[in-house]
Amino acid sequence: GDGTVEAIEDARRRFLLGVLWHPEEDEADRLVGAFVRECREAAVTAARR
Repeated sequence: GDGTVEAIEDARRRFLLGVLWHPEEDEADRLVGAFVRECREAAVTAARR
């Protein structure tokens, strides 16, 4: 192997996202944008409860 971490785990966290991509790829922007939108939606839903 090249020493690159290709998996991540943290039992202390309810949710953890790890990604590995080339920074020049536009997919990274879409992934992060979608993640932020879902987080906002989850926060709004939780606040209504």
